[in-house]
Amino acid sequence: PHTIAIGAVNLKLHILMIVCLFAWVFFSGAAAFAVDSPRLRAEPLAVSVSAGGRTCRIRAYRIDGSLCFSLSDTASLLSGSRAQFSVAVDSAGGRALATRGVGRREPLSELAKPASARTAGSQWSLFIDGCKARTIVVYDVDGDAYLDARDLACLFGFGLDHDRERDLWTLDGSAGYPLRFDKNVYRTGSVTVDGKKVPYRLYTEVYVSR
Repeated sequence: PHTIAIGAVNLKLHILMIVCLFAWVFFSGAAAFAVDSPRLRAEPLAVSVSAGGRTCRIRAYRIDGSLCFSLSDTASLLSGSRAQFSVAVDSAGGRALATRGVGRREPLSELAKPASARTAGSQWSLFIDGCKARTIVVYDVDGDAYLDARDLACLFGFGLDHDRERDLWTLDGSAGYPLRFDKNVYRTGSVTVDGKKVPYRLYTEVYVSR
């Protein structure tokens, strides 16, 4: 009788350990998912932009240190240019669908009232001509897709320039996005080649073309 009782206790302990293990795996996975999809502060900005011969102000957001433009507004600004594209947003599925070569007729977002700070939700997926852009971060802000302005320029091949004195961003749909870098931002060091030290300059603000 004692042997049977001890065996039953051991069986119960093993079952309890297995249940605890499954619970730990489940809640760890849930926590990891929450970390993978952080909700970031989106600081609203009224940005002056110039495109296609017109100048206007659009709603932009500063998210995680990056200036982000609405995918829809960018499409409207570039409509009629070589870099034009159309946009369809699937909020429920967390997807933004872009088709190059097709213009967007919808107007730009209104700036009638100052916007308060928003929360950038889970990252969406971006599909361009049916292909998924796997390394691009797309933020959901109030049901619209926002991307880093320079990522947009690289993806859709338009020129992007910032006039700091006028605080004006220019989108040029007739020119591709060239390789450029800030000559004033770099690090220095040296490497040894054939026993000799060779100094180098490493530029850290480089924007790669398509």
